[in-house]
Amino acid sequence: MKHGTRLVAGLSALGLMGAFLTGCGSKNPDEALCEDATAALEAAGVSQAKDLEKVIQEDPAKAGEAGKGMREAAEKHKDSEHAKPVELTGKLMEAAGKVATAEDPTKVDPAVMQEITQLSKEATSSDLKANADEFAKKCPAFSSNN
Repeated sequence: MKHGTRLVAGLSALGLMGAFLTGCGSKNPDEALCEDATAALEAAGVSQAKDLEKVIQEDPAKAGEAGKGMREAAEKHKDSEHAKPVELTGKLMEAAGKVATAEDPTKVDPAVMQEITQLSKEATSSDLKANADEFAKKCPAFSSNN
């Protein structure tokens, strides 16, 4: 076998191996989002998104961190069709954490309250609800049936 032929064969094999390894190891964007968002929940000490309200009451700082983790997961996996509801949930958790940690709840920064109002309006849109419901079917940590 000539040196040039060996080089071409070696590069072809390397290319095939690279394509094989890349294809086998990659997750689809929804799975990756689910994994990272679930890790953010677990970091807050819960396994289900529905338990976050309890975390807000018991440890608002931890709730804010969980929200940050969820928002970052959504930003990281923005190519997932379900990134928006996860991002919104994260932002709401961060804002709720700010309100809950305020020394005087009646004197919370008006910008934070305005943000919560805006996020709540977004959360009630039928498109977003449908998207969140679809994500809950794919990601057990966000299912309300568990």
